[in-house]
Amino acid sequence: MNLTAKKVYSVLLLTAMLCGLFSSVFLAQAAQAPTFTVSNTMAAQPGETVEVKVDVNASAGFCAGEFTVSYDNDVLEPVSVTKGSAAGTYFVSNPEYTSGKVFFATIDTELLNAAGTVATLSFRVKDYVVLYNGKLDLEVGTLVGNEADGYGYKDVTCTAKDGILSAAKSISVPEKADPEQLNTLPVVQRSGALLFSSPRTNDLSVTEVAKNFTGSLSARFVDRVGNELPAAKQLTTGSVIELYSDNTLKNTITVSVKGDVNGDDTFDGYDAYLAGLLNSGLLTADGVGAASNDAADVDENGIVDQADFEQLESNGLNP
Repeated sequence: MNLTAKKVYSVLLLTAMLCGLFSSVFLAQAAQAPTFTVSNTMAAQPGETVEVKVDVNASAGFCAGEFTVSYDNDVLEPVSVTKGSAAGTYFVSNPEYTSGKVFFATIDTELLNAAGTVATLSFRVKDYVVLYNGKLDLEVGTLVGNEADGYGYKDVTCTAKDGILSAAKSISVPEKADPEQLNTLPVVQRSGALLFSSPRTNDLSVTEVAKNFTGSLSARFVDRVGNELPAAKQLTTGSVIELYSDNTLKNTITVSVKGDVNGDDTFDGYDAYLAGLLNSGLLTADGVGAASNDAADVDENGIVDQADFEQLESNGLNP
């Protein structure tokens, strides 16, 4: 039903008046202020379509309401809005999805006081999203119920709780010893940088890593100084994956290979030396960069310490 927000608002007011007229037949029910909650979505993948529900608790008590859910337009694109079991008889939504906002309204001649889902919103996570954790902001506009004496309508107070949507990209690469065995590794965030952190046992050739970026998304692989890498080249600490959509750079991921602290594709005493400086505080994570600091944390306990230095010093990572 293609109604503008203004038309929907008029319908809400009309229905609110109907609530008062019908209340002599449908007795007004005392209820606490309703709480509307946007569900959290924590496992979205780039390119996936995910469902987000707007739920209401059992202590509702309204007959008409309008709702807006704001989202990050750079991360999500709306797909559909569908009526839930706790919505009224009439349900409308904006068909064109104003950028960054989804609007819907529910109306009925009876007081709605059942718990359940008012609406289900479907979003597609855009392909170039690598790591995201953001808010879905719920705003409740007009919310009305019928007066207990059977005449007119009244504004209903409510509580609106926002939701969180998280999306994360995982990269699959084969083990060097067994090309058929795939390891799926998450992209992580360290000191504001997006890192693809991998042990040295994986095949990190440009060819293998590029298989993770297809369709509308394209990837360009460069070394730490910006030179483009050939397909057969192994990615080392400091290599960068540039992600493009419609020829526009959307995201960058820096590679970290455990043990290869200086990014020369070898695992030797110089890596141990750098880990020792980090452990002693003579070098800082900011000084060497997030990728090198992550590469020095070979035991993956979140810090570069004496154990990392000793493991590198003993040549435990050497062939």
